Amino acid sequence: MKTPPPATDPIVQHLQHLCKGIFHVNTYFRTLRLLVIMSATCCFLGFAARASAQEAKSLGNTFLPTDAAATVIMRVSETLASPKAELYPIEVANAWCQQNIGMPAAAIETVQVVAAIPGPAGPMLAAVIKLNQDFNLSKVNAEMVNANAPVNVDGNDCYPINAPFPVLLHEYDKRTIILAMPNYMGTIVRAGSDDRELGPLAELADVTRPTGQVSLLISMAPIRPIAMNLLQNAGNEIPPPLQGLTQIPDLVDAMVLTIDIENEKANQRLTMLASDAAAAKELERTLNSGIATARDMFLQIATDGMDPDDPVGAASRQYMQRVANHMVESVTPSQTGREVVIEGTLNPSMTTNGMLVGLLLPAVQAARASARRMTSANNIKQIGLAMHNHYDVYRSLPGNIVDKDGKALLSWRVKILPFIEEQALYEQFHLDEPWNSEHNLKLVNRMPQIYVDPNTVTKPGMTVYQRPRGQNLIMNSDAGGSFREILDGTSNTILVVETLPDAAVAWTRPEDLTVDLDKPKSALFDGKRLGFNALLADGSALYLSNEIDVSLLKAILTARGGEVVDFSEF
Repeated sequence: MKTPPPATDPIVQHLQHLCKGIFHVNTYFRTLRLLVIMSATCCFLGFAARASAQEAKSLGNTFLPTDAAATVIMRVSETLASPKAELYPIEVANAWCQQNIGMPAAAIETVQVVAAIPGPAGPMLAAVIKLNQDFNLSKVNAEMVNANAPVNVDGNDCYPINAPFPVLLHEYDKRTIILAMPNYMGTIVRAGSDDRELGPLAELADVTRPTGQVSLLISMAPIRPIAMNLLQNAGNEIPPPLQGLTQIPDLVDAMVLTIDIENEKANQRLTMLASDAAAAKELERTLNSGIATARDMFLQIATDGMDPDDPVGAASRQYMQRVANHMVESVTPSQTGREVVIEGTLNPSMTTNGMLVGLLLPAVQAARASARRMTSANNIKQIGLAMHNHYDVYRSLPGNIVDKDGKALLSWRVKILPFIEEQALYEQFHLDEPWNSEHNLKLVNRMPQIYVDPNTVTKPGMTVYQRPRGQNLIMNSDAGGSFREILDGTSNTILVVETLPDAAVAWTRPEDLTVDLDKPKSALFDGKRLGFNALLADGSALYLSNEIDVSLLKAILTARGGEVVDFSEF
């Protein structure tokens, strides 16, 4: 197919150049904002709430340990009543909070996130949530928090949160909840006391007024080496005219970003504190130089191809120049003493974006659910392939690993490790010891990703992929069974299912799901679950809806029931 000739109509050409220039407006805007991000080595977008204590003299140092590097304080409750937030998906937030924590979003006064530089024990992150009504742990969604297994951390009762990474919940008092990494919980709790040493971030918070809805504070001292290293490593990707920006972290001691949606003229304010006035002046010069360079780069790209001798082309260049100047003005810093300040207004499209988020959220959630279901189906298929490969080698389906007396020691999931490319892990097990022996128990937390179901939240090392066991089922003992025993056909018989989260087991434990064929749905559905993936004996995955007929479910669970399965009903 031939490439169509270029347009020769001058009007068409002008329109093309103008559209090209307009397209680059957003690119330029992002470039200028990126300069601010680089100068701050941090970007925080969005808002959370209207200030609830304008009389307060400072943010205060509570819950800021000496090692804290950054904190974000978001004032939530009063924003939900603000006219500026009327098009945000407040109903969605209230519904989620009511369903999962037993109170509406308006009950949350503030959320303060505290972060320290990760240490040998991993990330150190916490969130302190202050409420305007009493917290009731019994009303929290049981799938989110394990309220029946408290963990003692420095004398404080904490509860594990079901998340992909370890997080604990601690009720500091009736209206203060702390969520933190296990290695940081004790530090945060102690930081709630007034009788303690203050670090640089706490001292910064003590002199920072609670302006606006969001306050982001960063102490550069602990993060300066990391920031400098990242910028220097990215040096080849930064255009030479902008290389001076890589020195910004060296000029800044601390930063404060505030967002005030009620301020029509200046609802974003970034304050960078230098060590002294001379350093602040150098910082201002560096920022201005970078902003001017970015503006020139933008204009060169946006006006490329516009004929300056043509009236329309000249007008288009003039328009681009005006847009560029406006953008520069919105991010131009001003220096006073050791402070360098950048003020501006929030992007007007934020309200529209908020409304679109509210409208699109159900669709996004549905897409994510579908993606998780497909991932789990792929896990099921990989398990099925491993079972078939095991059968080719040993002429039997994988069963549990047993001792010489037939007592089950380890699960079939351990037995197929060599067939899912986990030979090294398999060789670390003591196959003559039970799953919970001192040695084997250490391997529970090394569960392969193939046994993780993204649809459910379980504790580390727990899996919902289990064999259904019961009368007339193919796997009704610790033995694996044979395909020859499947009289109903391999495409009509289930080998593995996704159990309910409450039925999850340690993946190394020789335990599976017991199914009562008189009421098979009771073991697989709980009234909330919409469906689950199952592995058929032919290696394929099948999604079973909660609307499946009981007799049909029984038919595909049994291996020798003699039922006829009509797949048109799925």
